[in-house]
Amino acid sequence: MKKLLTLSLLTTTLFAQDFERVKPKEPTQFQGEKGITYPSTQESHQVPNGNALIIPELKGVILTDKKRHISDEEVARAIGGAEAINVQVPGTIKHFDAMLKNNFLARPLTKQKLVDLKQEVINYYRRWGRPVVTVEIPEQKLSSGVLEIVVIEGKLGKVTVEGNKFFKDQRLIDYIRLENGGPINSDILVTDLAWINRNPFRQVDVIYEPGELAGTTDIRLVAEDRRPYRFYAGVDNTGFDETENTRIFVGSNWGNAFGLDHLLSIQFTSAPKIDRFWALTGYYTIPLPWRDIWTFYGGYSHVHGDMHVDHPGLDNSGYSAQASTRYNWILTPRPGYLHDVIFGFDYKRTDNNLEFGGESVYRHSVNLTQLILGYNGGYIGEGFNASITAELFYSPGPWLGEQSDSDYKDVRFQAKSSYLYGRLTFAPMIRLPKDFSFTMTFRGQASSQNLLPSEQAGLGGYDSVRGYKEREVNVDNAFLLSTELRTMPLSFIGKKAFKDLLQFLVFLDYGIGRDVRTEQNNPKTYYLLGAGPGVRYQISSYLTFRGDLGFQLKKLDSRGFRFHFSLVGSY
Repeated sequence: MKKLLTLSLLTTTLFAQDFERVKPKEPTQFQGEKGITYPSTQESHQVPNGNALIIPELKGVILTDKKRHISDEEVARAIGGAEAINVQVPGTIKHFDAMLKNNFLARPLTKQKLVDLKQEVINYYRRWGRPVVTVEIPEQKLSSGVLEIVVIEGKLGKVTVEGNKFFKDQRLIDYIRLENGGPINSDILVTDLAWINRNPFRQVDVIYEPGELAGTTDIRLVAEDRRPYRFYAGVDNTGFDETENTRIFVGSNWGNAFGLDHLLSIQFTSAPKIDRFWALTGYYTIPLPWRDIWTFYGGYSHVHGDMHVDHPGLDNSGYSAQASTRYNWILTPRPGYLHDVIFGFDYKRTDNNLEFGGESVYRHSVNLTQLILGYNGGYIGEGFNASITAELFYSPGPWLGEQSDSDYKDVRFQAKSSYLYGRLTFAPMIRLPKDFSFTMTFRGQASSQNLLPSEQAGLGGYDSVRGYKEREVNVDNAFLLSTELRTMPLSFIGKKAFKDLLQFLVFLDYGIGRDVRTEQNNPKTYYLLGAGPGVRYQISSYLTFRGDLGFQLKKLDSRGFRFHFSLVGSY
């Protein structure tokens, strides 16, 4: 089984922080490993009388497509390396020569070495993305010291699908770019499978099977899918004191929108008293025929805060709106590594900072427009996973009304409409013995100017420094380190349809930040430190729960701790 990295690992915070907590929840991925089951081969093994000498020195190798008469000239060219006759060697013949010289050439050839060489040729082809190959050693005279090896690559026969219930078979087959009768390139197949499995409502594995015609190999796509629509409801405590801490939400995901394999999601979020806060958000994701992804996002929210008003004659109600787009240019994958470049644009309009932990309604609305350039990468290795995201946000200045420097300074001290800031996130995960795991998340933000609250980094909260309120501190420049040690997953429900997973964890979070320009009497630097235990529980795709009890090691309020939770039920 070859493990695959799916495009879901490239999913990061696609949009700025203001709507992050109320954007639609994504469906849970299928549990278990996705992969390719290779055709069985005879692995290298110990053979009886393996030290029996065949020839005192292996001088060269000739790869052929069938048993044939080898000329003296061909033998001469093979001395000291390899010669290929009607055989396509992956990589270059020099790469194959290097493998031979490191392990076999200029050495005695024994019965055991002959078996090892046969297996190493198979392994070489697989390393170069050609997994379906038959290697034979025909009877031959070895007086010259040159060995003839017959290499036959399997050609693609047909592609079939089984287990698919809710997606069209032909659509999945069309995603496979290998040609009938052509060689089977596993690098292409891995990329195709990752593209298929980006949809969270299905998981597809690949099995190679002997084809009906001699020399062919069929590909069987083994699909496990579920209804491509989901309705969910839940509750968490990601709100703020001024608009109530509790958030109740309902939403839906449509994983095959309009029969086009698009993803459409929408969510309504509110405080228990709906007049205090409500938001409607949604996004639409289009997988393009040339294997890029285009996403559109929009949201609107209303707040009515329990706080003071900056200007006489105004009430304490406000709104925020956002429209954004992201274009993911999927780059050529590398072994175990998927990556893409992001181009984007944000438009935002607001008249308050209540949704960012503030306490103010402004005397007028402000507009914000910015361009985004980013990079995402995700790696899966043996015992180690990692993801990285780098983003640049740039605003050249006013494009619209209510976007001047004076408008911005009315909202935030010394804020300007022209700015550049960057964010970097690196999250490695190490698998430990007994199925434990250790995760670290490094995040940083650096800005050229004082930013509006929607663009500031928020320190504090369930996805930042636990033990503190959401966005306890908003800063322009920040560094965050979050660490978690998780136990092995436990399961109490054995049925596949309702398989559960329970994990316990301990965490330590640290955050430090400061503004570009600081108002008089305000702290120049803030730092937060929190630690505590947590739990994660999931029942298939129907129920997810997270809970973290964070204790402030650097106290900012008299309580000194906070329980962060989220409960989501879906159907």
